[in-house]
Amino acid sequence: LLVLAMSCLINFVFLPAARNAVRATCANYEWWGQRVLIFGSGPAALTAYQHLRSNKAHGLRPVGLVDDAAISQEVLDADCFLGSTNSADEIAARHEITWAMVVMPERTQQEVMEIVKRHSGRFPHLLVASNMQGLPFLWTSGHECAGMAGLRVNERLLLPMPRLMKRLMDVALIVLALP
Repeated sequence: LLVLAMSCLINFVFLPAARNAVRATCANYEWWGQRVLIFGSGPAALTAYQHLRSNKAHGLRPVGLVDDAAISQEVLDADCFLGSTNSADEIAARHEITWAMVVMPERTQQEVMEIVKRHSGRFPHLLVASNMQGLPFLWTSGHECAGMAGLRVNERLLLPMPRLMKRLMDVALIVLALP
């Protein structure tokens, strides 16, 4: 009974506290976290960018904003605009970005879906904090996106280990199917 009580104490008190302490300590270093590119240039996108910049313990480090719409003076003053959405793949390759956030609540559902379709093949981790109607819910999960509700779309086959496992399964099935 004493072992069970100690185990519960460690699991429910000490481990979360240790995790938070490690996050707070590591957030001060450049190597901590994943780089994220934010699609959008409206007030919500700028708020997401500033929220992630000031809360580094979340583990997402914003590189900048990309958008095709008119850029507000606030975004220009924040010096975080990197270019149009057409340059997103080049920016992601140059900065080794594997995360993207689509923060465009002012856009129509079709515009958001077009951006998601066009760029989901480049980013293994895609967070959508915009008009989310019409997104498939089969490969998504609810997620907090810089203080906003959003969906996380995973493209697992863009990641090395799931791709290797799929390849091994394909080869194993072909070998088993041979006469």
